[in-house]
Amino acid sequence: MVAQQKDAEAVLATLWDVNDASTSRLMSDFYGRWIKNPAAGKAEALRQAQLAFLQGPAVSAESGSGRGFEAVQESSAETHYAGYTHPFYWAPFVLIGNYQ
Repeated sequence: MVAQQKDAEAVLATLWDVNDASTSRLMSDFYGRWIKNPAAGKAEALRQAQLAFLQGPAVSAESGSGRGFEAVQESSAETHYAGYTHPFYWAPFVLIGNYQ
């Protein structure tokens, strides 16, 4: 809430404590998807990243150019987000504010 009070357009928050490794992967996937297709919006990028965790296969987004974010890039398209299908790893993230 403090970030929004300081004029942040959007805040990606969690509802409970999160795992560092899975959160790093989810955030990389989220930013990669958002940078690749900004017209779809932040909410859609988050939804797709969460679905990738839920469904298991690592569907890596391409890294964006010039923004400094890199998507999770696995050595093979068959690589899985091993053990991250449980809602504990993907469900606590909520987008507050400007979802576009």
